[in-house]
Amino acid sequence: MRPLPALILAASATLAAQDAWTAYLSQRQALDPARTPWGLILHPASATNEAPDVPLELLTWRLDRDFAPLNPSAEARAALARSKGWGTEPRWLLLNPAGDPTTEGRGQPTAEDLRSAFHTAGYVPRATLRERFLAEHPDQGEVLGEAVSSALIRATLEAVPPRAFSVDPEPSGLPDLERRAAAYQPVLQLFTRLAQLPRWWRGTRGLPWLWTPENTGLGSSDPMALQRRMAQDFAQAWQREPHALADFAASFESSAWGLMDLATDLEPVPGRVWPPRRLLQAWGQNPARGDFPKALHPRPPLPPVSEEAWETYRLVEAEAAFQRARKHRAAGQLDEARGALQEARRWASSEREDRRFQARLAEEAKTNPALGEGFPEVWAGPKPEPPPPPRHEPLRLVLRGPQNGTQALALHPALAPWGPEDLQWVREPGAEPGWAIFKGDTLLASGAEPPDPRHLAIQLTAGGPTRLQRLDALLARQPDHLDARRERARLLLARMPHPALEPVLAEDARLGQVALDFGPEAPWKPDPALWQTAALKVLPELERLLRTWPSDADLWRRWVAWSAFHPRRPSPLALAQELPLPPWASENQWRARLPKEVHGAVAQELRQRGRYEDLRAWFQSAVEGLDARPLRNDQGRIRPWLQRARREEIQTLIQPLREALLVLRRDAELLALERRWAELSGEALPSSPQ
Repeated sequence: MRPLPALILAASATLAAQDAWTAYLSQRQALDPARTPWGLILHPASATNEAPDVPLELLTWRLDRDFAPLNPSAEARAALARSKGWGTEPRWLLLNPAGDPTTEGRGQPTAEDLRSAFHTAGYVPRATLRERFLAEHPDQGEVLGEAVSSALIRATLEAVPPRAFSVDPEPSGLPDLERRAAAYQPVLQLFTRLAQLPRWWRGTRGLPWLWTPENTGLGSSDPMALQRRMAQDFAQAWQREPHALADFAASFESSAWGLMDLATDLEPVPGRVWPPRRLLQAWGQNPARGDFPKALHPRPPLPPVSEEAWETYRLVEAEAAFQRARKHRAAGQLDEARGALQEARRWASSEREDRRFQARLAEEAKTNPALGEGFPEVWAGPKPEPPPPPRHEPLRLVLRGPQNGTQALALHPALAPWGPEDLQWVREPGAEPGWAIFKGDTLLASGAEPPDPRHLAIQLTAGGPTRLQRLDALLARQPDHLDARRERARLLLARMPHPALEPVLAEDARLGQVALDFGPEAPWKPDPALWQTAALKVLPELERLLRTWPSDADLWRRWVAWSAFHPRRPSPLALAQELPLPPWASENQWRARLPKEVHGAVAQELRQRGRYEDLRAWFQSAVEGLDARPLRNDQGRIRPWLQRARREEIQTLIQPLREALLVLRRDAELLALERRWAELSGEALPSSPQ
């Protein structure tokens, strides 16, 4: 007989182990089932929790987040094995989204094992739901893009079987071309459907760009033609929106679609910093490319230059010089490389950028030792002073004589190209009429007669084209240049009211689908007929795009802004409720992610109609969909991005919900809201809107 203390110790150890498994289950059961996949535990566990020869369909379900491999602690695994009487032979256990053990088996799980467990529980795999949804809503781009991504991954796994069941399955071995062609053929149909959608690249999520006919064994005419057409579609869109789509193009430079090569035909918006720094970095990723094309040469902002704009431009010039240094270094032109690095330092002139440049050179030297060291002598010297922003000297129009007619003169269409940043108006006393135009202290033109606006315009042109005139010239060449229209709309808005320019503003805002930051009650009193006509044209297009991309926050902002000018004020609530959301999507989470403009419009609509029960339902749903992660991470540090989100949520979501609860006298729900907010933010709910 074992001594009593030994028995007590053994029992305690067993209980502790059992408690470890119980604790693990409790943790799983505390998770939100709507956001938690099924969990698979494999026994015995290897160091990497891998299991060979897992069926392809199992991997597909895993990638769709239908289930996920779980890796409990050694103590929890030991307790599980002990409670089940498992030895060393392979076993598996499946947990449902609620964290309850449902199914177990010997050996390795098969696709049929999971299919049976899903069927018994009434669970429909995401791929099945996706197929059913797309049959009813073939133009929903977000779901179709997900289908393309899933099919692409599946084809990759079929073409080259994964080596093991791991957290990140990677293909290995050399592909068989026939097998590869057969695997990727179904992807072609989905790509064809995706290519028919407006702005189809919004639904790619990066993965489809890995698909290339040459790399997938689809070198036949149809796939190649599709790829060329999709690349051409993007090229045309990029020409219309060189700034808006630049980051997208740069993100997929590693693909074989050659997006960066399309940049040679771009014409940026005059006056804006160009190109984005990421484009220069992306161009330099391909060693086979030569120097930057003319379209990617840095272009400074036009004066007057803000501090932020000049800082952005300096970093663009620094990046361009750094990329030239890399080219010289690779070609063995070391003196030229040193000179370019000095130029990069001059433009950047910050220790942080110095460290970044050095780190990038050192990283390249690791993979290619022939490049040599990272020019330590360049970084040893003092930092040069960066170039200052250009001095801005607007033209001055000096007017003498009676002031009658000055306002009419300023609003004359002939003088419309000159805004406050281009031309200063100065009144001088005097009985005799006259005028003079100065640039700095230099007299450009003058007259002793009353100023004629058309003559003044001719004289002012000698001072150089204004930003507005540059934009006019670009749009005369390229009327569909959307970035230019948005930029011109921004300039014109600052000039309102201006009867000659307001129609141009309305047209630019409509064609560029600008997210207006003003409404019918703006201080400058927009022309109702003009803006109503524009709204009636732009809103149907925005609604069509929202039905394809219902989660696009920018589209929502534009719709909310333009709906204010619609004569019947369409309902944002009705639009949100009719958009096709996939069945697996949490409506709560989707609502929580909508931009603040949408919530503001919904609150205003329901408040004006006295529909406080609907107001409560909408915002209660959004609050339940908020990211519930604690404000502090495991190290006790505040997550700054989450803190910023909380500050916005208090006004956007919490206050409207509290308003509805107060009106409806839902005291218990109000207390629950206060507790929920304390859990989310670590703070008490303010007594009044912040």
